[in-house]
Amino acid sequence: MTSYFHLAPILLASKSVIEPGNFGRIIKLQGIAHPLYRREMAYEQVRQQSFCNRPSRLDCLFCLPTLEEAELYHTHIKGYESSILYEVESFENQPHIADANNAIQNCALPAFDLGIISYYWQGWSRSPDPRAVIMREVLLRQPVTVICKI
Repeated sequence: MTSYFHLAPILLASKSVIEPGNFGRIIKLQGIAHPLYRREMAYEQVRQQSFCNRPSRLDCLFCLPTLEEAELYHTHIKGYESSILYEVESFENQPHIADANNAIQNCALPAFDLGIISYYWQGWSRSPDPRAVIMREVLLRQPVTVICKI
């Protein structure tokens, strides 16, 4: 069992189960009308063309590996500021850990750089520099259980 951090827009009790895929369900339901549709289709295009062994973001639950990274998302990434931070546990072995340093920070661009998106799908492989901002995203295909609200 591994502990991660998850940002959710709703209040959840300890031991609540969070299923993967809700983000993708909403993207698919709203299609082009969803403000993140174009971004997610660019991610999906790169994944299908070059990283087909990686899970689709549309089918996953997004978590952060450390409290520090979760707090960075919570305070600096648009859309998470009103979310609630939870510690969750997962039994999934070897989830994809994406390099979100460039990909997430550049998500507001009018056109998406497929090379930057490729870094996301390659996975985290940088050596940790104590001065660097580290932003990783864990893509889980299995449900998680809420441990507690942070």
